[in-house]
Amino acid sequence: MYWIESFSSFLWGLPMTALLMSMHIFTTIRLNGVQFHIIRQIKAFFMNKKYDNKGISQNSAFLTILASTMGTGNILGVSSAIISGGPGSLFWMIIAGFLGMATKYAETWLAVKHQKLQKDGTYIGGAMIVLKNYPVLSHLFVFFTCCAGLGIGCSIQSNAASQMIHDTFKIPVIIIAVTLSVLTGLVILKGFQGIVSFCNVLIPVAGLLYLISCGLILWMNQDLLLSSIKLILFSAFSPQSFAGGLLGTSVRSAIRYGISRGLFTNEAGMGSTPILSASSFCYNAENPSYIAMMSVFFDTIIVSSITGLVFVSCMIRTPALFLIHQSQSLALACFSLIPFTGKYILTISTTLFAFSTMIGWCAIAERPLQFLYGYTSVIIYRFLWILFVFLGCMTDLRFLWSCSDLFNAFMCLPNIFMILQYIDQIQT
Repeated sequence: MYWIESFSSFLWGLPMTALLMSMHIFTTIRLNGVQFHIIRQIKAFFMNKKYDNKGISQNSAFLTILASTMGTGNILGVSSAIISGGPGSLFWMIIAGFLGMATKYAETWLAVKHQKLQKDGTYIGGAMIVLKNYPVLSHLFVFFTCCAGLGIGCSIQSNAASQMIHDTFKIPVIIIAVTLSVLTGLVILKGFQGIVSFCNVLIPVAGLLYLISCGLILWMNQDLLLSSIKLILFSAFSPQSFAGGLLGTSVRSAIRYGISRGLFTNEAGMGSTPILSASSFCYNAENPSYIAMMSVFFDTIIVSSITGLVFVSCMIRTPALFLIHQSQSLALACFSLIPFTGKYILTISTTLFAFSTMIGWCAIAERPLQFLYGYTSVIIYRFLWILFVFLGCMTDLRFLWSCSDLFNAFMCLPNIFMILQYIDQIQT
């Protein structure tokens, strides 16, 4: 399996980093800085309607998108980026997220504009439909979406949750694996509407619990916040920083891990979340595109930034934390700053985030599968999903990250081609 890790590392070195950043910059310029239209984003969120009884509202789509993106990437993905790329990776994660908002708008606009009405009265959209004139790319996008879902949306999430639960409560991993598999099955076998309803309840609870605990740690570290920001900025551009010296990181590592883990948490450029946005009929494509763009802002620029400040401020308070090389260990050490309950709050938050992502991403992956191969393929895929929840708990995390990075990159390629091919259609 060494060749998978090596190829994944190479791909997410210069090639994908340069491609994604170039794409984000291009869409930002081509769409006249659409991410600066803050008022339109807020208006779209509060003024949108549910136009079809069999569809879902865009607010429901927004919460389901957050459920699929606000997973362990906001906690363990951020800590992994800091461990691998230094504190400066947080800066590049935020930059990639902000620029990626324009790419998110573009891919969502095209998905909604080209959405199709299915026989059951529901709507579906995504790169697989926009690329109908390129059948090979359309089928590849569906294949890579299904594979990426089993990685980024399923096995990585179950692995992170199981390891965190095991480290905190000392429950055997096999018991955790079986329990998570059963609970996931109970939700996803209810179908698409059941998944959406579940996410609408779970994600506000998980998000609020996590943000309150982060706010408490930042309040306890308030005297270190300015130093943390300075270290993040200095590490983003200087390989000679204190953190860089301890971690052996460089500017190149900061950029690489910042962008790759940024994609992991907000998925801008992958074409995944537009599938959810296009699941209800809309009279125009602008409102759902603005709402989807808000999910990137909230997910990366707000939640991941807060998470990063928590970790960096704790690392400055306790320099020995710079020597930790496991994302779970770093997160647990930082949240242990909250007396008695810190590690339990982190474990519960991580588990809820991971579970919501496993549910939300299943809804993403099964929709294009249904469009091309029918509902029977969806049933098979759901049982495969449950199996990968179990296998993820039992597999090495490093190998899972490598496979996920690989399929994330492959999923981006047809989606980026779609945006470049049809960007002249997009209106802001």
